[in-house]
Amino acid sequence: MKEEAGRAVSSGSWWIFLAVGLVIAAVLIILVLISASRKKKSRGSGTMSGRKLKEGVKTEAYEDVKGQTVSPETEASDDKGEYVRSCFQVGAAQTVGSRSNQEDSYCISPWKDAEIVSRQGLLAAVADGVGGMSNGEVASTTLMLTFSETFGSLSPELTAQQKLLELTSKGQQAVLRLNREGSHCGTTLVALLIENGYLSTLSVGDSRICLYRGGGLLQLNREHVLGRESDEYQALHFTEEEADERKRRLITSYIGKDGLKLIDRTLNPIRLISGDRILLMSDGVFGTLTDDEMIALLNKEPQEAAQAIIQAVEDHRKPYQDNATVVIVGL
Repeated sequence: MKEEAGRAVSSGSWWIFLAVGLVIAAVLIILVLISASRKKKSRGSGTMSGRKLKEGVKTEAYEDVKGQTVSPETEASDDKGEYVRSCFQVGAAQTVGSRSNQEDSYCISPWKDAEIVSRQGLLAAVADGVGGMSNGEVASTTLMLTFSETFGSLSPELTAQQKLLELTSKGQQAVLRLNREGSHCGTTLVALLIENGYLSTLSVGDSRICLYRGGGLLQLNREHVLGRESDEYQALHFTEEEADERKRRLITSYIGKDGLKLIDRTLNPIRLISGDRILLMSDGVFGTLTDDEMIALLNKEPQEAAQAIIQAVEDHRKPYQDNATVVIVGL
């Protein structure tokens, strides 16, 4: 009888141990599945949406992102994402100045998304509504929204120069539609696209693209203004005619102009090196600060440098300070 009781107890203990083991195994499986799910979410979908790109457009209507680096909310967490984040740093800031409204806009593609950068590159652009025309803010915002919404659908087979031309063509068509519908507006444009460490640029109007390297600031684009064209005409035709200083800053080319012909762009991409900073800025910046003043601030991280440049513009307290916007992309 004692032996039978012993066998019954042993049998009961065996089932208890088995049940406990099964519960522990189930808990471990659930924990593994939860961990895998979290890792998958942290990597993100890697797709470009119009919504995310629109968050990169800055006008006065988007006060929640004023003065902040424009980037997607999620970051890639794999090795590729870490590499992209280690390659790029981006900053942006702007001020309305003494004007009643902000006519500058800018957009930056999701530069922390490794898949988008590897497929399409990094895009940044600044648009400055043309003064003297109505609805400058509408023109610049429309242009930047067009860039943002079109960028993700561009064929990866296109070269960087072709992508910038395609974006500009779409933007020109969008602003021309506004004018046909009754608006009288235009905007300047400066844009950059970085692919595989090479920089391509495009500009229309008088905004500037500059490269900061080795303590020096080099302007990369030709401004479309009457003064420059007048100087070139005089040199070629041996004339004495000269536009007065006020007229020299008149824009001769802009997005929204019928029969647009003047576009400045790089034909051969520029190889970038570590420490480079590329600046996109409206004339409210370089019309107020000297190169030396900007150079003194460019040893900071791009976001700090962008904010410091705009603060320096405001510190000048010019009575008729124009809108000022700067976007800085650093390696």
